[in-house]
Parts: sequence; C-alpha cells; structure tokens
Amino acid sequence: MSLEPKTLDEQSWRARYMRTANNLKQCVVDAPIALCLSNACVDAVCRLMDLDKAVTSSSPSGARDLFDKLQRRAIAGRGGELRCTWKGGPEWLRERLSLNRSIGGTGPQAAAALAAIGVPNLVALGNRNEVLLSTLPANVNIAVGNKLFEGRHVEPTTSQMPEIFIFEFSAGETIAGTALPRSSRVIVRFDDPGLERDPEFDTYSNKIAGNAAALIGGLGSVPSHRIDAELSYLKGLVETWRTNGLRWLHLELGGYEDKATLDAVLKAVGGIATSLGMSASEFPDVAYGRTATPEHMVEVAQQLGVERLCVHADDWASSVTRRSAETETEALITGSLLSAVRAAHGTVVSEVKVPEKSRFTETPYTSSRLEGEWNYISVATPYLIQPVATIGLGDTFSAGCILVLGQEKV
Repeated sequence: MSLEPKTLDEQSWRARYMRTANNLKQCVVDAPIALCLSNACVDAVCRLMDLDKAVTSSSPSGARDLFDKLQRRAIAGRGGELRCTWKGGPEWLRERLSLNRSIGGTGPQAAAALAAIGVPNLVALGNRNEVLLSTLPANVNIAVGNKLFEGRHVEPTTSQMPEIFIFEFSAGETIAGTALPRSSRVIVRFDDPGLERDPEFDTYSNKIAGNAAALIGGLGSVPSHRIDAELSYLKGLVETWRTNGLRWLHLELGGYEDKATLDAVLKAVGGIATSLGMSASEFPDVAYGRTATPEHMVEVAQQLGVERLCVHADDWASSVTRRSAETETEALITGSLLSAVRAAHGTVVSEVKVPEKSRFTETPYTSSRLEGEWNYISVATPYLIQPVATIGLGDTFSAGCILVLGQEKV
C-alpha cells in the first residue's frame, strides 16, 4: 500500500510531547526493572575540531589517516563507529587532546537515562575496574552476590581497560573549508571489548526476570571469531529469562565493521529479541540497500522473525509492530523525549521537559494499519540542530521505548 507524507503540525506535536512529559512520573511508578546488557567501557570524549588542530603534516601516518576518515564522515553528516588498527593511537591521542572521561556502552548509557528519572535497573558489568566503576552515574546498579548495589560504591576487582575515543562535531562547524551539515559523533575503537560476561548479573537477572524488560546492545564490538559463542550465550540467557516471565526484550543493532558478524547477528536475532532497533543509516545494511519505508520495514521484520522493528533518525522515529499502536506511539514519544532532553542538557537529568529550542518537522509517512497484523507508527521528534552533546542519545531513546513497552506482557 502507498502512504502519503504526513502534514506538519508543530504545535500539535509539542502538545503531545508535553502530555507525555506530564505523565512520565506515573509511567515510572509502573515501570519494570530494566536489564541492560552490552559492552561497557570508559569513553574518552573530545571535539573533532581539537583533533583537526592537533594533526599536522608531520604527524604520524596513523593520525593523518584517522583524521581523514573522521572528517569525511563529518562532512557527509555521518556518525557511527570506526575500528582503528593504529597501534600507537591511544597514547598519541591521550598526550595531545583534552579528554572528558565517562561511562560508555549501550547498557550503562541506557541505565543512566532510566536511573535519572527513577526507573530501577540492573547493568551487566564483568569488568569492575576502578575507573569504570567511578564513572557510573548515581543509581545505576550492579549485582553483588544476591543483592543490588549502586555500582559506583562497589569495590574494584579487575584491572584497568583501554578507553574508547569519541569525536563529536556540530552542524555549522567548518572542516576542510566545508560547513558540517549535521551534529553527531564517531566512536573510535582500538580493540573489540565484546559483551560483558557478568555471572552475578546472569544469576540475579534470572531471579527478577518476571518483573523486568531487557535491552541488549554492543554486538558490533564483538570480534568476529567470538560472535557465535556470544550469540549462543545470549540465547541461553534469554531462554531462561523467558521461562521466568521476561516482559520484553529489545536488541539495538548498532554499527558493524565486519559483514560476517552482522550476518550472524541478523540470523540469530529472531531467536533472541522481541524487538529490533537501528538508525536510519543502518537500516539499508539489513534491507539490501533499501530505505525505511513501511513496506520494507515489515518485510525485514518478518524475515528476521521479530514482533517489532524500529528505525530512528534525527527528526523522526518509526516502527512496525504487531502489538498495540497506541502503546507503540507512546513508546516512541517517550524515547524521543528522553533523548531530546539529554541532547539539550548534554547529560541525563531528572526533570523532563520538552526542550524550548527543539523543532518538529514532517514524518516520512503517516501512521497506518498495514496488511496483516502490522501497524506502522511514525512520530516527529523534538530535534535540536546544535545539541549540547550527542553521546548516548540512541541508547536513551531505546531506554525510553522499553520503559513503555515493558509494561505490557509479550
């Protein structure tokens, strides 16, 4: 079926988001605990413009090659992830850049967003080193024995780990004589940390799965030779969660440097997740180059065997789902609202209001009932042309979605 572009009504969208913001406290009261499993790392964050100043013609070839790749992405308006093989890279960057260090990884970022508004959470954290624990935000919990503890107060038990570097850029900044069209960031990994293997998380999450919703991410950081083992581990864990009554499980796809790893994840996703999410730039990687039309989204969801497939962009978020259209609309709006608030403040905050400087634009297609049992839902998001920060926005969006979706039994 064909769908017409949606007519812009900024005032109505703003009012709709304000209603969700006003109802958020009650939504939190009813929230299940969020199980957050992914990679975890220390992010070392700086501006791409600072790297531009640090790299000269006499810099090592690794520095020049890295900056060339980053500036081409920024000029194209692309964020995403990049695997770098420059052996001396981390040390060279540490010596020359002013780096802000914070917790990284889908699980910790999502848990931080939920913790800020009072949602109970449990994060998988197998590597419990001093720096990682100290960067955990308030009320982000890990399991120790048979109890939950605020992670930043737990004693370290492991050694330090390499940080992951993140280069941010903003719309309007100029690089190589070109004004950048979009605000985003590029994540640069010098190794592949893989998923957190946390036996205490596994044990405790199995006990509470009946009152929980789960978010999994970070599979793009798994080395190709380990992906089959990690997927087998996830399948076993998820089977136990479901036996114990898990309410909802969302897998956020993320970026992949290795196509074989992506193919392995897509082959396995239907046996793991209820829901799959990705950015609009990632969708063509799983849809044979096609764009995220409602028809293409349904085809991919059916091929992968998921109940819901979500695609998010800067100024819209859409999904196809076999479940309630009303619940799905609220989920997308809640996720978009929390993400916009984080973008406006540069961090997670407890007071959630629609950012004043945000704008709403047309969504690609109108929300509609599709053939069969599928609903297509699309919402405009509160878009900020120049956000204070772009780190963790996708993770925060996913967290807001499962906050709502997890309140319905699958």
